[in-house]
Amino acid sequence: MLKFLTPLTITAVVALAPVAHGASAMSTLVGNKAPDFSLPSDRGEAVSLTEYQGKQNVLLAFFPKAFTPGCSKEMQDLGKDLSKFKALNTQVIGISYDTPETLGKFAVHCAADFPFLSDEGGKIAEKYQSAGGMLMIKMAKRRSFLIDKAGTVRHVYEGMPDHAQIFKDLEALK
Repeated sequence: MLKFLTPLTITAVVALAPVAHGASAMSTLVGNKAPDFSLPSDRGEAVSLTEYQGKQNVLLAFFPKAFTPGCSKEMQDLGKDLSKFKALNTQVIGISYDTPETLGKFAVHCAADFPFLSDEGGKIAEKYQSAGGMLMIKMAKRRSFLIDKAGTVRHVYEGMPDHAQIFKDLEALK
């Protein structure tokens, strides 16, 4: 049944999906070790969180669905600000339930030069309390995590991330 859904239907579901605003998801993650993962990327290799520990901060950005208007804008905006993130020693990583092949095309579409990871089963989204969807359509919630060099979750951002706030939070980590 899911293969008959049109991009317009999926866009409508993404737009209408409820956004979790409660602090419960944030309070259980902030200040704790970020759940580790190893997932296939759009670039053909597995990427794990431990690759960055001791070296860089990570902004892990879960998004619902590749090629939808909101997700395209969010990832394009992250791509435009990538040099600022790099200057603050931060690796941006996008993550969704899409396949690595789809994410490879999406990365080109967004002109975003950072890894996109495929969490097809949603297991990592569950660990980050970011699994969501409506009815039979499962997708990640739009939620970003700022993880410091030690691998600790420092901030959780609900919805479209405010880059100015993230940059302030990164400055405070120096």
